[in-house]
Amino acid sequence: EVFASGVDHFGNQLLSANFTANRNTYNRRFFPTRGNEFDFRYRFYLDNREVYRGSESVRDVVEPAIARSAVRFFELSGSWQGVFLLGSRFAVSPRIQASYANRPLPLMAMNFIGGMPFQRRTREVSFVGLSSREKIVQDFAMAQINVRYRFSRSMHLTGVVNGLAAASDSEAIYRPVVMEDEEYILGYGLIMEMDSFLGPVQVGVSDSNVPGGLRWYIGLGYPF
Repeated sequence: EVFASGVDHFGNQLLSANFTANRNTYNRRFFPTRGNEFDFRYRFYLDNREVYRGSESVRDVVEPAIARSAVRFFELSGSWQGVFLLGSRFAVSPRIQASYANRPLPLMAMNFIGGMPFQRRTREVSFVGLSSREKIVQDFAMAQINVRYRFSRSMHLTGVVNGLAAASDSEAIYRPVVMEDEEYILGYGLIMEMDSFLGPVQVGVSDSNVPGGLRWYIGLGYPF
């Protein structure tokens, strides 16, 4: 509907300086049995420019998505996940993750919530119970617990429960995709996983308190 109304292209050009710290002690890249990973990022935006091509008479349709509240602002984000064995077959993996920005972000600079572990890209936060990129949010805090049962060295069944609390100063026209000023999501699911020579193979099903029914997942291959 946006492009049919006369909008050809819209977004933002962002220039930022970044500091990233990562510590990973996993004994395997996929399906580790011990270790943890800590990740921290500080991003300082030096410039923020609106990008728009199309009819000026309908620019106000996308203006809330690209409008800049400030030229210079910062964003902090971090995550931690560990793996702990319970006997020879079970592994428990807690995970916490959060992000905060001191100014309202343009739509394209927010975080995209949903999807499976392993299969995620920049600014994507895996969350079982939502489809990939189903929700968009600025500030959030998330907690997750995974319980993995090992059938064999390569076959696993993982149960996941996760919860997310979010805050976004968003326009009403972008809801429910952009999360409410205060919104809470609880998701849960089961994933059958195999460690193959082609990379992780995942087939899963999940649900959440967000309307939409069951979400099905299929993942194959190494992420890049």
